[in-house]
Amino acid sequence: MLLFISSLLKDAQPVFQRVCVYNSPLLRLELDCEVQEFTNEISAFINVSLELNKTGWMFFGAESNPDLTPKQQMRALGYAEGVLFHEHIANHQANLKDWFLFAYLQPLSDYPDEVYQFYVDNLAWTRQMSQTNRDAYWKQVAYTMAHFDGLVQGYQQKANDSAYMSELDLFMYMSSGDLLDVVEFAVPETRHKFSQPEYAELHDHCSGLVRITDDEVFLSQTAWFTYGSMTRVSKEYKYNIGARAKEVKFSSYPGFSYSFDDWYQTDSGMMWFETTNSIYEHKIYELCSTESVMTWIRAPLAGRMAEDAEHFSVLISKYNSGTYNNQWVSLDLKKFDAKATENVLWVMEQIPGKSASYDATDRLLKDGFFPSYNIPSQRELRIVSGYPAQEAKNVSLSYDKAARGQIFKRDAPKIENIEQMKEMMRYNDYIHDPLALDEKNHPEPANAISSRYDLRNIEHNPNIKCFGGFDNKIGQYNRETQAYTSHMISSPANKDVPAWVFPDPKVLYCPRRGLEDGPYIHEWVQADMKRAW
Repeated sequence: MLLFISSLLKDAQPVFQRVCVYNSPLLRLELDCEVQEFTNEISAFINVSLELNKTGWMFFGAESNPDLTPKQQMRALGYAEGVLFHEHIANHQANLKDWFLFAYLQPLSDYPDEVYQFYVDNLAWTRQMSQTNRDAYWKQVAYTMAHFDGLVQGYQQKANDSAYMSELDLFMYMSSGDLLDVVEFAVPETRHKFSQPEYAELHDHCSGLVRITDDEVFLSQTAWFTYGSMTRVSKEYKYNIGARAKEVKFSSYPGFSYSFDDWYQTDSGMMWFETTNSIYEHKIYELCSTESVMTWIRAPLAGRMAEDAEHFSVLISKYNSGTYNNQWVSLDLKKFDAKATENVLWVMEQIPGKSASYDATDRLLKDGFFPSYNIPSQRELRIVSGYPAQEAKNVSLSYDKAARGQIFKRDAPKIENIEQMKEMMRYNDYIHDPLALDEKNHPEPANAISSRYDLRNIEHNPNIKCFGGFDNKIGQYNRETQAYTSHMISSPANKDVPAWVFPDPKVLYCPRRGLEDGPYIHEWVQADMKRAW
């Protein structure tokens, strides 16, 4: 059976429920299931906790019946998520949509028609390609779509009329990471608006770091987004769907078959994350197309199929959508075990119409770390994306001079253990850190590994938002002991700055259906990950 996350939680033990998913005659759930072994009628066993506020995480551990077809397995997992999380899906989708319209598309009250049409066309193309192409890649796309179909079925069975969402609504919900770039492609008149600093800075998501010591490696990401999206789910899938990875663990949200942050671990020895980059040369959005694979499909597919980190970079580059344009950092623990001097760490950076990757192992071994902070590391991609002109006006967009790059350069080499790694990735001491000063020498709470845009001084920067770093995930592996562990925390930085509390919406707008008021001071949770290489 699964090594469920629940057995190793250290604090605020949540209440778990065991669920069976039956496939005959129709998909259905049995709560509080006592069956222990798979039969032909059982599609999956689920271990789930739907209570969010004790640890800041809900948990979804799923083991599908390996005797069923991959599509049957994935559809069952999607169905279970749709049924079990339907209320959280409705809340999270509404929070994201309200925030998106407020932060990026005022005064619109809904997505533009052109955006809906983009997704109509993309959904049709994705289905056609996954049904008519039988190679390994498109089979995995088809399995992801089976999860989506199960999600739609389960959600629509349980949601009440007021929360009803169509297949298209849920497809767009799944594509939340891609959405902002889709708008810029589909609605060209928005591009000038999005190039303004107050919009562009909200396009940057996340800080990431890989740190290597003598026998240990850490791969970590701190997600940045609206605090109203802290409806968090820690997920673990155990399945047999024709991929190298049989167990995948990732931070996520209700109903998603992918991370969205993104941060993943697999039993095949792959760990990876991304941070999101902005596009300032907006004409390259013309290179986007509805005939492409959205990032939410490409990312987990690449990780579960990948032979190694280089292969991951190749797979995630295929059918580039030019949306959710990220720097992807992938680590191969098999090569780390072998003490290899190449192909341990690869970096792939994507923009509309182009992706480029390279082996970053030499840099990792030489410096002891590799940082990621929303600026492409490859000069060519910075030029094509329009960074030079912006950098001339704002030094924070310089790869070599950005505040977070300087903070990582100063502090990352000092990390020797997991507690120091946690401190690094939750770091925000903007009041006292000279590297956090803005260009006018004012303390800037966004210039931190875990940003806090809500703490800005209105006299210095009026662009105050309920936005910033709100979690951290660390994958830890020791090649001497072979211990393979995850560490996760949900909440904005709160050591050297005040803990986040949701304010009066008249003071600071932040849609937050289903979320407690605060203060957000959650503890770390820890779990072992299976090693199968």
